[in-house]
Amino acid sequence: MKKDTSYHDYVVYDLMNNLSHITSRAMMGGWCIYSKGIPFSLIIDNQVYFKAKGELADKLASLGWNKFNYKRTDGKVISMCYWKVPDELMDNQEKFEEVAESAILTLCYT
Repeated sequence: MKKDTSYHDYVVYDLMNNLSHITSRAMMGGWCIYSKGIPFSLIIDNQVYFKAKGELADKLASLGWNKFNYKRTDGKVISMCYWKVPDELMDNQEKFEEVAESAILTLCYT
């Protein structure tokens, strides 16, 4: 069964259109998005997540963003440093790109 790429294409080619050096690769039912080869975002189940640590993670938490969690087969819940992009940001390319750039700068160039 071929994977539907329309959401991926919307995120990468429309919302991230003005960002440079963006690439993506399919991974286990979703995509990993890179800037200059460094992962900074995920698309899983038609949801976008940005990787954030330190001050950016604190800021996203204070804005009410939720971390990406998954349950292992043994029942343990794993929390990752990827934060779910709120739906309202998906309709605002300027704000979306602003947060994406923050994630890129925080992770890739420090």
